[in-house]
Amino acid sequence: MAASRVTVVVADSGDWSALFLGDELIDENHSISTWAWLDLLNELGVEVERIWDVPFEDLNLGRCGESLAAFKEEVAEWLVSRT
Repeated sequence: MAASRVTVVVADSGDWSALFLGDELIDENHSISTWAWLDLLNELGVEVERIWDVPFEDLNLGRCGESLAAFKEEVAEWLVSRT
């Protein structure tokens, strides 16, 4: 895959942003949505694991620290507890 240029343009007031992949506008709004970032990653060929509808208030994120593995383990435990 050829290298692509991602550009984020933010208004001087910080209240408006635009996200571009090359010359293509991906999203523009008060903030760039999660969906726009996921679409961008998909366009770039990045595999994204999506785990939806997780009630963050029910998770023990304090034990996760900054570890993705610990975070995924906490989510997996929550998923198992739902069944």
